[in-house]
Amino acid sequence: MYGSAKSGEGVSYAFCRTQILRWVQDKKLRSFIADVFPMESVWRDIAHFMHVWARLHRLDRANRNALIPAMGAEIDLTNIVWMYRLKKFYGVTGSEVFGRLIPVRYRLSEGEMRTIAQAKDVEVPSMYASVLQDFTQPEQKIRREIARLYKKQARLHPQSLANVCALLRMME
Repeated sequence: MYGSAKSGEGVSYAFCRTQILRWVQDKKLRSFIADVFPMESVWRDIAHFMHVWARLHRLDRANRNALIPAMGAEIDLTNIVWMYRLKKFYGVTGSEVFGRLIPVRYRLSEGEMRTIAQAKDVEVPSMYASVLQDFTQPEQKIRREIARLYKKQARLHPQSLANVCALLRMME
């Protein structure tokens, strides 16, 4: 629906902006965000990930192939952490959880995300189990994993934007 790394279809920035504006107009979502998360943080993160994902698909093939694994993993991991927090700290249930995630998928299909959202406890898929064995300090774990992925992609694609991204991650 929103594009995936497997299909190679991207999303225009205008579409992302339109989708976000529709969500803002949704009364239930607006009240949910006011109660659950700081509003500017959620919208900033969703807008950032949707915009970057759309821009990645406009790059040439070499840069796109170098950057998508790290960015896609970051989006998937962020969604998993958000699901955990929504369930544990805010008591949000299955279908409501799924509607509050970043609408981009990389290695996790929509069905897998729905299954995780519907489950009583958040179970981390095997592909990300080594990163999020437990949910203590998830941001630090995600940051380390993404930095590792960017460094790996920089080694695999030495003449790509992955080098710039790896450098920026190291400077954080």
